[in-house]
Amino acid sequence: MVQLFINSLFFLVENPCVIINEVFSSLGLLVPKIKEAQLQVIVDTLGDYILQNKKENLRDIAGIGLKSVVAQTAPESPTAPSIVHRVTPKLIKGIQVRLCCICVGN
Repeated sequence: MVQLFINSLFFLVENPCVIINEVFSSLGLLVPKIKEAQLQVIVDTLGDYILQNKKENLRDIAGIGLKSVVAQTAPESPTAPSIVHRVTPKLIKGIQVRLCCICVGN
């Protein structure tokens, strides 16, 4: 199921408007039902897309997906600390990269 989600992300590059709603509505349903290891793969994949992708629309889509994962993870669940631990360094790196771009642009 996780691989299906990742394959769907690759499909988004070609057809973002066609399936974006389906992918993220299914992602919300998936989060509480999958194992922590699978959730970590999803979080890592989305985080990598946000940081490494040059296509703005794919970065935005990955950001929405990551937001969905975080929102659908119950704070009291055992996977919540793991997700926060994995996502925080990537978010900090993304902010640092954006700030450097802004500073260079000025």
